[in-house]
Amino acid sequence: MLVGAGLLIPLGRPPRNRPKFFATETLEQLRRDEKWVAHASDAIMNYWKQRNARKKTVSGLRPNGKGKHRRVPVLDPVSPP
Repeated sequence: MLVGAGLLIPLGRPPRNRPKFFATETLEQLRRDEKWVAHASDAIMNYWKQRNARKKTVSGLRPNGKGKHRRVPVLDPVSPP
């Protein structure tokens, strides 16, 4: 997520689908930088927000106006009411 957002640069030029390695010293410096941590947190939040939004549109769920999704109760045809 952070590499895709341009906030973290891996060592070398690894292929897109391979593990990425990072310099420990660089990670320590970034960890101490409050502005970078704030940007990284925002990037992670936006990534998951977009990913979850895609999931909701694919499944066909529609919000009911209260931020929750309507659930239709499933009746058990075997047991009498």
